[in-house]
Amino acid sequence: MFCPKCASYVEDGTFFCGECGTKIAEPAAAAPAAAPAPAAPAPGNPVPFVIPRGADYRFKCASCGNVADYANDGTPIFKCGKCGAPHTFDGQMILYRMGSPYGLGMGFAIYIDGEPFGHVANTQTVRILLPSGVHNIHVSCGMNRKCNDYSFTIDERYNTFSTKVYMKPGFVSNTLVLTPCPMSEIPNV
Repeated sequence: MFCPKCASYVEDGTFFCGECGTKIAEPAAAAPAAAPAPAAPAPGNPVPFVIPRGADYRFKCASCGNVADYANDGTPIFKCGKCGAPHTFDGQMILYRMGSPYGLGMGFAIYIDGEPFGHVANTQTVRILLPSGVHNIHVSCGMNRKCNDYSFTIDERYNTFSTKVYMKPGFVSNTLVLTPCPMSEIPNV
């Protein structure tokens, strides 16, 4: 089982977490198990919140602010590589930086809810883990700040949000265009 406070692994029969000291509730006496009711499919969510084993993901640590990429090793807990704080997430945003037909291969800076979340390189796909809630995404490139920001929601019904971004050349300045898209349009997921 896992600690309800810090999500550390706790041996069955243990009454206190070895990491944070939280008291673990004693297991109730086993009652005869009733047959579980069939689960209704979550309407509207075409892609479950799954990170394939070996796939890369990124998150921002709520404790120290570190943004880093990690490879999924199959453990159910996401720990910050800098401070070690454990995290849980309710969903993910998958962002694909489309290639530029003009040979402009520069990366774009990613901002979610006004906070920096690293960069996305030319033709790169980035998986960003997020908590539930309404989030705003913005990308920028160098001094170019013109972008069609938009908001998306991560919740129990919609826990995976996919989008692609590209640079649209303009007369005076370029515009970075964010476009929601189906997962089928995103390579390397």
